Formats: sequence, structure tokens, C-alpha cells
Amino acid sequence: MRLPLVLLLLSGVLFSPSLSSGVGSDLIGGRRELIDLEQRYRESVLKGWRYFQTSFARDGMACVNCHLSYEQMTGWAGAYPKVQVFDGTPFAVKSLRDVVLEAMGKHTDLPEAGRMKRVDDLVAFIAWWGDGQDVTPGLSRAQAPAAADQRELENSVERGRALFMRNDPPSCSQCHIPEPGGTETERLNLDHAVTGFPRYDEKAGRVLSFKSFLLRHGMNHKLRLDPDQITDVQAYLASQASGTVLKPGGTKSASK
Repeated sequence: MRLPLVLLLLSGVLFSPSLSSGVGSDLIGGRRELIDLEQRYRESVLKGWRYFQTSFARDGMACVNCHLSYEQMTGWAGAYPKVQVFDGTPFAVKSLRDVVLEAMGKHTDLPEAGRMKRVDDLVAFIAWWGDGQDVTPGLSRAQAPAAADQRELENSVERGRALFMRNDPPSCSQCHIPEPGGTETERLNLDHAVTGFPRYDEKAGRVLSFKSFLLRHGMNHKLRLDPDQITDVQAYLASQASGTVLKPGGTKSASK
């Protein structure tokens, strides 16, 4: 029963020269090797890699047909949330999960349930390429966003902050800012917020992207936040984490 996972792992190690060499991680900013990832996150990364190369469309289109270099994905995960317009989609601040779903809606024939089943594994795969990189919300490939994009992102951050701090109806700050005093970042006291996702969620029984986690968390705690508001909260938390290092999936010891 272990053979399929072994084969997948070997395939994942071999698909890129930077992964099979001992110096690959140093060259790309500290990315952990697949074998060093927490097992369930590693399995999700490998699923995402498989989906990235697989066509789910009658025309044979797959993610890899347009995104020919895996290394180009290194800066993607840390750059979200940011303003993104994709093939005529709305000008809005979006999470990486939002953009992946938009791409799947445009370039696959999967029904909604099929897209939802695969999206977090695709995000996990992309996030692993950003492992060890800085959180830089609103930035892509080290370029500052356009002025209009920057204003929209700042507005999203402010909306997210207001939603996070909201007292009526109760919101995130009721639990996550338990003590007065200290800086806002210190008071947030959120375990691996932004930097640790995607990661395995015990209650969900699967790996979740940060947006999926916040959507589920909000519903479980009856926070009355719609998906766009969740993105704003994510933008706020990403702004607080700016400059910190992405380590999606946690550590191998964290799940023991």
C-alpha cells in the first residue's frame, strides 16, 4: 500500500533539477526538500504537482502549458493577497486560492465540485515553491504594484482590519487579541497565520489553504463574514506578516 506514495515522492524529487541536487535549496532562498515536509502537506504538494501537469479540458490545456518554468512560481505565494485581473475577471484584491479557482474556471471543464476538490492541493504545490521566501503582499517578482492596485490593496487591508477588530457582531479579535497593550502585531497572537499555510487541518482532515481555513473557521465560529470579507481579513493579516518567511505546512515534528 505504500508503493504509490513512494513512486509519487520519487517523481516529485526528480521533476526539477533544483530538487535533486543538494544545493538547490540554497540557490532559491531556503526551500525545504520534499522529504523534509510534514507528510500530509508533502502528499498535498505532490497531488498539486500532478494536477498542474494534467489537463482537465477537452482542448488539452493544463497549467504547465502556460507556466513552463516552475522557478517562476517562487514569488507567487508570498505576493498574495493582491489585485489581480485574469482573463476579464474583476479588478479586485484576491487570494492565491481565488486566482487558481478563476484559472480552473477558464481553462478546465471541471464542475465546481471538481475545482473545489483540487484547488487547495494546487495552492499547496505553488506555496511550496515559495517556501523560505518573504511575505510581500501586493508585490510580484520584486516589482511594486501600480498606484491603483496599491490603493485597492490598502483599502482591502483597512477593511480587513476593521472586520478583524469588529465587536458587533463579534469577530476575530474576541479571541485573538486577549491581552491589552503591546504592538498590534504582538497582540494578534495567531499561530502560523499566513506563513504556515497551506497546512494540514485536523478538523477538516485535509490540507487547507489559508483562505479555505478562514472560510471554515469563520463558519464554525459564526463570524458572518462572506468570501470577499475573508479575503480582506487575509489581506490585513498578510500586511502584518510582511517581511516574515513563508514556511507552509509546518514542520515534520509539528504533526506528531
